[in-house]
Amino acid sequence: QICIQFFVFYNVVYGNFFENRIKLEHSLISVSQSQIQPHFVNNVLYNIKVLYQSEPERAERMLNNLSKFLKGNKDAFDTVSHHPFERELEHIECYLEIEKERFDNISVVYDIAIKNFSVPPLILQPIVENSIQHGLRAKKSGGTIRISTWEKDGKIFISVKDDGVGFDVTKPKDTKRKHLGIENTKFRIEKICNGTMDVKSI
Repeated sequence: QICIQFFVFYNVVYGNFFENRIKLEHSLISVSQSQIQPHFVNNVLYNIKVLYQSEPERAERMLNNLSKFLKGNKDAFDTVSHHPFERELEHIECYLEIEKERFDNISVVYDIAIKNFSVPPLILQPIVENSIQHGLRAKKSGGTIRISTWEKDGKIFISVKDDGVGFDVTKPKDTKRKHLGIENTKFRIEKICNGTMDVKSI
């Protein structure tokens, strides 16, 4: 009877733990791989090649940011659970510097009131990329991304806002369309931080 009870306890508690652990690792791998898409790297390398002919300093800066960005994705595999927010911020800064070089109508504002905390790795990347791809690039004049952090009532908040085209809040969600990066980010925030993630258009 004791052995049976232990077996049930093991399967319910530890089984769930290992199942969630595997899901977390797989979600991190999926997010990391989605950020190193061949077309993104190829486009950036082409931009660097063109810039080297006319503006070598910009090309060098872009190449350095690409190197740091790719290293940040690789390092994320060594930190499945969490890492310092400062490290996360450095990674997204490299990505945004690359995008600013590629699209001169994109600007970034950082409003960081607190950064002495930890987050799951690569949680900003899918959200920021979504803002650029579906918000700012869909708007001819481009726009601004604002990344903010603050603390209230013992909780830490991270906000990513853009002034792009937004989306129709009255339109039913397209359940057939998979936003893997966003869904994985939400999953890891809930499981690792016991937090929540909201997406809305105003």
